[in-house]
Amino acid sequence: MSLMLLYNTLATAHVIGPLVSALCNGDSNLRFGGTTYAGVKIDNDGEEYEHTNSGGWTSSIGTWLDAGEVGEVWVECIVTLGSWSSWNGTGRWNCATDNVFQITQTGAGSNSVTCYFKFWDAASGGNLLQQTSSAVYTAINEVA
Repeated sequence: MSLMLLYNTLATAHVIGPLVSALCNGDSNLRFGGTTYAGVKIDNDGEEYEHTNSGGWTSSIGTWLDAGEVGEVWVECIVTLGSWSSWNGTGRWNCATDNVFQITQTGAGSNSVTCYFKFWDAASGGNLLQQTSSAVYTAINEVA
């Protein structure tokens, strides 16, 4: 390859944006008494966490950001059934801050939300980096 051809190739090369492979595959927790928690956290450290039944977070269940910077990614949650007890709301949220999607159940019974997540490279418009499969998050409470 000539030096000029190599230069032209490099000069026209495109920079690859962030790469995302989040699980967001659902969470079901059972607790006896108190408040039961279920949900997912898209953390600004590039890791994904699920709720423990008592409200804490598990060890990382995987890396959602494979390449790029967290600030280059926005997450959007599309709820198809039910509602979150706590979340940022509709729209896209930058991943430079933690994004928590949580459902709770206090007293006997269950509470659930069905949703999927979209990861984008812009706050509006832009490119869809990943769309997860639909998943169910459920908090079940059995009074002791």
